[in-house]
Amino acid sequence: MSCTENCGIDALRVYHESFFDDFFAAFPDIQIEIVQQVAEGDRVVSYIISHGKHSGSFYGIAPTGRSISTSVIRIDRVQDGKIAEHWSVSDAAGLMQQLQS
Repeated sequence: MSCTENCGIDALRVYHESFFDDFFAAFPDIQIEIVQQVAEGDRVVSYIISHGKHSGSFYGIAPTGRSISTSVIRIDRVQDGKIAEHWSVSDAAGLMQQLQS
């Protein structure tokens, strides 16, 4: 399988910019808290919780005015002072449940 478009770092950048534009538009008052952060060798692990009010459309869900809380654990590999690799796990299902309850 070869990749001719929408691949690599540029595709990843476009995806993240689009997601975060939508996320911050839907939750303009979002507060992001780094609860824990551990660094060892070239890895940094962060446990992050975000709180905000659903004030804009998000994945087709009209604003509900509900307060939400969502979490993510991310692992970054740092090389030459920059993030060279990134992995994350987020509670997307829990966020969607909060918006639809």
